[in-house]
Amino acid sequence: MKQKDIRKRVDQLTSAKTAAESKKFYYTLFWFLCIFNLTFFLLPSMTAINTMFVVLAVFAFLINYVDFCRHLAVAEKPWQKILGYLGIVIFLVAPNITPPGQFVVPLRELKTASAQNLISCERFSKGLGPVDSKRLLENAIERRIKFIESHSKAADSSNIYIVCGMGGGSRAGYFTARVLGLLDNKVDGFWSNTLLYSTVSGSSPGTYHYLKHRIAAPLEKEELSYLQHIYRQNFNSSGMFGLLLGDGFEGAFGGLINRIKALFSPSKVYTAFRDRNVRIRQEYDFALNEALAGTGNEKFLKNTFRFGVDISEPDDFQGFYLRNQDTIPIHLVNTFEVNSGRRTVLSPFVAGDTTLFSNAIQPLQDISFSDSIAKRDITYREAVNLSELFPFLSAASTIGENDRYQFVDGGYFENYGLATALDVVRYLESIQSPVLKRLKIVLIKNSLQRSKVEKSSLQLLAPLVGVINAPFTGHANQLLSDGIKKFNENMVVLEFDPDADTSKISLTRALTTKHIKALDEQAISQVMINEAAIRRLSATAAAQRRDSCGLNN
Repeated sequence: MKQKDIRKRVDQLTSAKTAAESKKFYYTLFWFLCIFNLTFFLLPSMTAINTMFVVLAVFAFLINYVDFCRHLAVAEKPWQKILGYLGIVIFLVAPNITPPGQFVVPLRELKTASAQNLISCERFSKGLGPVDSKRLLENAIERRIKFIESHSKAADSSNIYIVCGMGGGSRAGYFTARVLGLLDNKVDGFWSNTLLYSTVSGSSPGTYHYLKHRIAAPLEKEELSYLQHIYRQNFNSSGMFGLLLGDGFEGAFGGLINRIKALFSPSKVYTAFRDRNVRIRQEYDFALNEALAGTGNEKFLKNTFRFGVDISEPDDFQGFYLRNQDTIPIHLVNTFEVNSGRRTVLSPFVAGDTTLFSNAIQPLQDISFSDSIAKRDITYREAVNLSELFPFLSAASTIGENDRYQFVDGGYFENYGLATALDVVRYLESIQSPVLKRLKIVLIKNSLQRSKVEKSSLQLLAPLVGVINAPFTGHANQLLSDGIKKFNENMVVLEFDPDADTSKISLTRALTTKHIKALDEQAISQVMINEAAIRRLSATAAAQRRDSCGLNN
């Protein structure tokens, strides 16, 4: 090009017409991204939206937003300068704001509590008033054992099971629920003879989903489609959107949009903030309600806007067990408190002796969470969600009125649920329970979780690697080793085959059809391999059974 042609092009690029058109395009793009992300914020569910698409949309908005604020800050008019600087301050400060009420699990009224047979125990949490004897965990364990004895068939009345579930996102949820369903169908008396579950992280909602279906429709074929509908959902997008934009936006404006939405919402459930934890809980419940009703629909609009879906009142945690009157295994949910580094046990029953769970926080009977905690409850969904609050995609939560304790994924203490299960075993030992000779521990692992020492870590990363590996691998495998020594053949571990592709399924809240197929194959394989070991009696229990039948004579 000649010099005059270059000058002509430059004049065109810097002309008033080009500037006006560029400004028009700039503002169009900016407001489009604003509306786009506002739509994400308002959507009832983001399970049908690809997580990477959410990340790109949010970052595009943030880049344009910062540039727009910079543009205002250098404008001539004072009010534009003020808006520009204010926008930049909001961008820097909003992610660090957590107003009261955000990331809080609210306490609810305990609806099924009675005022009969009130008792107090010396080792209740300090200040906890008398409660109905039916609510004591020790009594609930005894009643569940009696229920097992009275309802089991003679042929399957020997083993009593404690089931532990390992953490691991949706992989753990699906695998745990699937294995429980298969054991229920393959091992006579497994469901009826299970004393309790102790679960961590993803296996906690998986166990809840299994229980809901087991009570509603105990058919294996229905269970498969039921679980697939729940776990084909993508529960990552809401967490990612909340982390990058949604939660900061709510914090900066005090949950204003959600408060306005609540005025027009048909839902009976209301929270001041629709933070990423709340979003994920609601999406789980959407999927659960659809699966139970058999109305699963994979269409984009159906999954995204949830037309016609009944948002029913969620199950209360303690209320759920008080209503079912010892007919189902007790579910002990494990989480972790950040500031004290202590295990936290969420139990649907009140421990008469708080030392039953060694050095553990027990929020549902601790008056630091509410002066009236004896009359308070949380939803079952919130209980299991507290167990799987993995960083970034979820946020640390507080419970009730106590903002000093923050709870995250239970795997940060121990990822198998064995710590709590072995505490129950020690309690049974302390009362010399006769069921000890018949007790069998079943651990459902969705990963091999073996130590890897193939190469050394970088010097700067070594401490961080150790901090992560200690609870997830070291602590968990130490308890597993102790359990195997203690129970020997009465401890059965179901885990992935080392050569199977399932070990490559990442720790995520989104499973593909291929993932689910691989998990199904592994679940079936593991149940077949371990079925005989789960049925088998210990030598002591077998001898007792022979004596009772007169076989030794």
